[in-house]
Amino acid sequence: MENSVNKARVSIDIGNTRTHIGIIDMEELKCLSRVDISSKDPQEQILQCIDKLHRKSGTPVDSTVVISSVIESSMKKAMALFEKEKKSAKQARYTDKLPIKIDYNNPAQLGTDRIANALFAHFRFPGEIVALISAGTALTADLLCEGKFLGGAILAGPAMQFQTLHKGTDALPEIKAEGNYRLPGNSTEECIRAGVLYGTGGAINSIIHRYEKMVPGNIRVLATGGALPLIADFLDFQYSAIPDMTLLGLSLFADFL
Repeated sequence: MENSVNKARVSIDIGNTRTHIGIIDMEELKCLSRVDISSKDPQEQILQCIDKLHRKSGTPVDSTVVISSVIESSMKKAMALFEKEKKSAKQARYTDKLPIKIDYNNPAQLGTDRIANALFAHFRFPGEIVALISAGTALTADLLCEGKFLGGAILAGPAMQFQTLHKGTDALPEIKAEGNYRLPGNSTEECIRAGVLYGTGGAINSIIHRYEKMVPGNIRVLATGGALPLIADFLDFQYSAIPDMTLLGLSLFADFL
C-alpha cells in the first residue's frame, strides 16, 4: 500500500489575524504538522513555512496546495506568489460540485473557512447533525444537518470586542483577555473582561440550545479556533475541540475544484 504521507496536501488558511499552514495526511485525514504565523508577515514566509513543514513531516514537495482567505487581497497576493514561483495552488471556493448542499442565499459569499468546517464534519461524521463553532477574530456557529449546510450566526470574537470597547470610547482602557474576572467586577478591567467572556459564552450557549430545539435528534458539537480556550469555561454544553478542523476541511476542497 502506498505510504499515507505520499497522499499529503498543504492547507493554507489566511485569517484576519493569523495565517495557519498545515500538512494534511489524506489517508487518515489528520494534520501531520502545522505552523501559525501573523497574517501581517510577508507573503514569502508562507513558502518558507511550507518547505519546513515538508521536511518535518517527510511529505513530497509537490503536494497539492489549497488556499483559503477571508481577505480577498490576501488571497490574490498568495495566488500570485505561487504563480511567480511556478508552483501550483488551488483557491478554495464554493462550487456546486461540493458533496454538501449549501442552503444560503448567496453561497458564493459564504466564507470558505466555514465551508471547510462543514466538509470536515460531513466526511468525519456522515449523516449526523453537527453544530460547528469557529472562534477567531470573528466567531461563527453554523449548523450542518445530514449533509445540508443550513447557515448559522456570526458575532465578534473576544479580541475584537475588547478592541472595540477601547477604540469606541474615551474612558475604557485596552485590556487583554487573560487576567482576573468575576461578576460583579470591582474594577473597570474586571468588568470589561467579565462582560466580554460571560457575554460571548452566553451568546454561544443560546445559539447551540436554539439549534437543539430546531432539529430532531442529538446534535454533535465541534469547535475550533484560537479564541476557543478563552470561552471554554463559559460553555454549558458538551463539544469536541478539533484545533485543525479548518485545515483538514480545506484539504478536502481539492477533490471538487
